[in-house]
Amino acid sequence: MTRFDGNQAWNEAMRLVSANREVLLVMAGVFVFLPTVAMAFFTGPQQAEMITTFMNAMKHGAADFKDPAFMAKIQAMNAANASLMPYTLLLMLASVVGKLGMMALLTDHRRPTVGEALMIGVKSLPTLIAVAVLLFIGYLVFIIAAMLAIGLPAAMLGMISQVLVGVFAVVAVIALLAAIAVIVTRLSMIYPVTIIERESNPIEVIKGSWRMVKGNTRRVFLFFLLLLVAYFVVMSVAAMVLIGLVTTIAGKGMALTLGTGIVQGVLAAAFSVVITALLVAIHRQLAGASPQSLAETFS
Repeated sequence: MTRFDGNQAWNEAMRLVSANREVLLVMAGVFVFLPTVAMAFFTGPQQAEMITTFMNAMKHGAADFKDPAFMAKIQAMNAANASLMPYTLLLMLASVVGKLGMMALLTDHRRPTVGEALMIGVKSLPTLIAVAVLLFIGYLVFIIAAMLAIGLPAAMLGMISQVLVGVFAVVAVIALLAAIAVIVTRLSMIYPVTIIERESNPIEVIKGSWRMVKGNTRRVFLFFLLLLVAYFVVMSVAAMVLIGLVTTIAGKGMALTLGTGIVQGVLAAAFSVVITALLVAIHRQLAGASPQSLAETFS
């Protein structure tokens, strides 16, 4: 069994980004940056209005939620958001195709063109949609099972002592979070299995990811956890600085919305490039590829 090395995965991912930065930035710009800016442009004003409305309502207490005029305004905003849902889904699909295309471009030995790589991503969408449906069904089963596993013992313990119920609840929540962490980690190779291994059977995609991470679950989870923490810290600081600069220059209104969308798009594009390269490097390592063969693959 290959022992996962986070440092090796990170270094290899950075070499991939460096060696292919021009084409990766173009693809991320078209399929991640532009959809993010478009979503911010079209949905940003409605979201900002809804947040402001709810914040004002919270200041005034529950009375606003009983006001017919207030509820009518909420319903109108919900209807406006619902009307934009088809466009939002299209933009999300474009972003997914872009990421899949970047992964195909980095891993296909045939050296596909950008168009061919994107076509690989498009052809993989039905498989990934089927995977998403299966995972959603599994999620529902998991939630129902968890509710039964926690609810029934809690009810029985409640007949004895509320203190026992509290202790059981804490232990149950910790166990539930640990189970979710394991499941999410074991399914983290779904994209690479689909794109790199060209697996089109959704069940085999799930099984392939599960088997690949098995034996390295704790190491891969800790690696992703550290990456997630670093992402939130870096992105939060960068977003605050850049959005603050945009606010100072553009003021308020549509200019601020568009400027904020551009900042979000730049950060999302940069992250998509890094995470795509990381998934490729992690897959190759867990699949047992030697550093030499890995270097040859991307040279």
